[in-house]
Amino acid sequence: METVTTEPRGRATAPVLLACSEMIDEIFIPRTRIWGILCVCALGFLIGQLIAQLGDGAGVALTHYVGGVQGLSHASRQPWWASTIGLLGIWIGLMGATFWTMRSAMLSALPPSSWKPRFIDLGYLAMGIVAQLLVDAAYAPFHISGLNGPVQRMFGATHGLTFALLAVLTAFGAPVVEKRFFRATLFRGLREGLVQQSPRAGTASAVVGSALLFGLAHGELVQLPGLFALGCVLAVVFQRTQRLTASVSVHVGFNLLAVGTLIFQRAHV
Repeated sequence: METVTTEPRGRATAPVLLACSEMIDEIFIPRTRIWGILCVCALGFLIGQLIAQLGDGAGVALTHYVGGVQGLSHASRQPWWASTIGLLGIWIGLMGATFWTMRSAMLSALPPSSWKPRFIDLGYLAMGIVAQLLVDAAYAPFHISGLNGPVQRMFGATHGLTFALLAVLTAFGAPVVEKRFFRATLFRGLREGLVQQSPRAGTASAVVGSALLFGLAHGELVQLPGLFALGCVLAVVFQRTQRLTASVSVHVGFNLLAVGTLIFQRAHV
């Protein structure tokens, strides 16, 4: 009589259960990670805003600023210390969020090569200058009033060393900090979560999502289209090169032309 051996039911179903478990993990864990990263980034941004507000309050008290905090918030030209405190306060929050996502293993640390400068970065610097010119050309036909409002608000009351300080922070500091937050943290977090379902669509969604948040974070509705376009370019450059220095170079070129234009305007007034 022939005997037929059958695998116990528990052993037969184990591979199926394991496959189902892995499938569920592939679907839900990336999504959970996305929400976790978004929450940390939002919290970091809010903490940065709070630090900036507290700094403004301290500055108003120390300088006896006319009009108090409310007058400062409505000033068309902020004093240099208010602009500096605002930048540094927000940066502390953004860098804190970036540090936490790495510390808690939500995201892996970027390799040192991502910060390694290369000669080709001069080309990306030129790309940023061209991007600024294209944005200016796109806005030109509409003759929008107050388009330079944010620049005047930040630099209008600065001269000499205070102007130089804010120029350096804007042209070089902002690109470095914002790339760590919006590209190395937010964009990577969105992409790693969305790319599991569709690599191409996931990457595109991460580019658009991070660029939109980048534009909204500046709090300037009129400048939002231009900032969104810049955010898309910065995300694409980072994704293609896998180097933050390339994306930083584009942003530096973009901001540097704006600062250079302001210097030129002041020199010919």
